[in-house]
Amino acid sequence: MRVPVTIKDIARICKVSTATVSRTVNGKENGVGTKTRSRILAAISKTGYTPNAIARSMVTRRTNTIALIVPDICNPFFAELARGVGDACHEKGFHLFLCNTDGSPEQEHGQVQFLHEKLVDGMIMTTQNVVEDNTDIAKFIKEGYPFVAIERYVSGVTVPLQLNIDNKGGIKRAVSYLVSRGHRRIAFIRGPREAANAKMRFDGYREGLAAHHIPYDPGLVVYGDYKMQSGYDGINRILKKAGTSGEAPSGKKFTAVIGCSDLMTVGACSALLDQKIRIPQDISVVGFDNIPLTGMIYPRITSVGVSINELGRTAAEMLLNRIKGARENRDILMPCTLTERGSVRSLASAKRSLYE
Repeated sequence: MRVPVTIKDIARICKVSTATVSRTVNGKENGVGTKTRSRILAAISKTGYTPNAIARSMVTRRTNTIALIVPDICNPFFAELARGVGDACHEKGFHLFLCNTDGSPEQEHGQVQFLHEKLVDGMIMTTQNVVEDNTDIAKFIKEGYPFVAIERYVSGVTVPLQLNIDNKGGIKRAVSYLVSRGHRRIAFIRGPREAANAKMRFDGYREGLAAHHIPYDPGLVVYGDYKMQSGYDGINRILKKAGTSGEAPSGKKFTAVIGCSDLMTVGACSALLDQKIRIPQDISVVGFDNIPLTGMIYPRITSVGVSINELGRTAAEMLLNRIKGARENRDILMPCTLTERGSVRSLASAKRSLYE
């Protein structure tokens, strides 16, 4: 087994100090002559010496690594987010640790502690999609440790670097879009009870209805958990309540449904198609997040959301700038846009729906 070459070996071969080798390796020109530098670099090339990153980080207190912590890596939203963060890191010479918590505050705390101890230069912490445990965030704020919060709502403190989606405005846009196409009885599959962004999206639904003088009907609303199966089950619960006539418990029928996430919306579409209910001829559908999947399946789903890749890139750039010394606090709210596809029909110009 070959013994690794150390910085002391290079110093001995070149008859210089380890400090001179270190300055050469780190690109510092002060105190190292041209001939000496050339001799050291030749020795490094010949011996295959690789600097010890751990030892270097103990001296510099920098590892050029950051961490991204997400609740569900199987969710395409977080996969696309990670791609945006990773691309920005690559361009700036940083490396990325990706950690999945399964939405567990306990798992997140354990991973945060481990990463913090291992000298990760900073972290991007996303929503947990459950009751948020912000103990670690409060600690980071007190320490001045670099981090960015994405969709992580912390009450009572100022988060230095915060990046959020206009959840309420996005759903209000979806409601207005459906109303403009003749829909007034709109069902809603909402997110987890505990998630702050799910509450904002539900508020957007309520306010969107009120803005168009449409009474709120609780019989048209069910809870989900942002996952596909809950969308499938949720729309089935609404249909079961409605019966074959398509009526909600209040006696009102529905012609459209909004899913609080695209994955739930995809699940709802699957359930509708399983019951031979056509999209959009019988029920119109709008999702939230605008993940790439919504443009690839049939029917292609109209959805509201932000550029997820840009969200990730922006978060990474904010964090890297803070690591490099920027002190300006930033609180960014990213507006949602609506992408029309093939899952909504206009009631004014089409035959009546089975569920009208």
